[in-house]
Amino acid sequence: IVCAAIRLRESRDARQFHRELRQFCRQRLQEFQIPVRLRLVENAMHGERFKKNRRENVAS
Repeated sequence: IVCAAIRLRESRDARQFHRELRQFCRQRLQEFQIPVRLRLVENAMHGERFKKNRRENVAS
C-alpha cells in the first residue's frame, strides 16, 4: 500500500486538499503509484540535521 504523510505550508480544508491531491496524482502517476492513504501532519518531518523522523511520521 502506498502511503503519504504530508505537511502543508498553509492551513487548508483537509477534504478539499485530498481531492485536489488525488486528481493531481491521477494526471501524473500510474494507478499503482497513487497513495491509498494520506495523512496530514503538523510537525516537521525531519530534524535539525535534515534526517527523517521515521518513528514520529509513520503513515498508518
